[in-house]
Amino acid sequence: MQNSIQTWDRWQSAIILLVWVLAFQLDAWPLLFWTVALSFVVFIGMHWREWGHFKPYGGYPNYVTAFRLGLVFLLAILFPHLTDWQIALWAAVVIALDGVDGMVARYFVQESYIGAYFDMESDVAYVLAMSSILYLTGKVEAWIFVPALMRYFYVLVIWICGKAEVSAKGGNWARWVAGSYFGVILLPFVWDADMAKICLAVVAIVLVLSFMRSFYFVLQPANKKSDN
Repeated sequence: MQNSIQTWDRWQSAIILLVWVLAFQLDAWPLLFWTVALSFVVFIGMHWREWGHFKPYGGYPNYVTAFRLGLVFLLAILFPHLTDWQIALWAAVVIALDGVDGMVARYFVQESYIGAYFDMESDVAYVLAMSSILYLTGKVEAWIFVPALMRYFYVLVIWICGKAEVSAKGGNWARWVAGSYFGVILLPFVWDADMAKICLAVVAIVLVLSFMRSFYFVLQPANKKSDN
């Protein structure tokens, strides 16, 4: 199962990066949103047997994650019809549910590798959707896509270099940085524009540096890793 998930992740990353370039050049953003949605349909379909290991089918925590992911895609579609505060509130609900699925998984003893990956990739989809909304509403310039696309770029580079990720979740530092970014990305909708962009830029830089740190440890030779 782990191999099939990583295969999906690699191809998803390559395709989404390519589609993002097309969407950016052609101003065809629905193409990007539907591509991400389709990638999750493929992910769920590829692992239909694994979902059957949970009772009920799919498992309660993955129902929460799927609902959260649905809210992300709805927000990506409906944001032109929402006020800034409505967008921020909607995104805040998505962030809150990110913690709920983990609690549900522990309560029902349904923690799993596939569930962790589903949760993590849903987080990435949320960041990409919010970054696109910020750019399309003119609140932030195109640099916002650098942190939004880092996860896909990270997976693609590791694949090209013949490396593999060791786990679906990062360390405590990576989780703290990502969690902070989930909240800070809301600031341009509810706070002074210039101050919000400064805060967002600072945390975005830290997030990118976190990925650079991961690149360093994953790509260095095995003998050097053993020396650290």
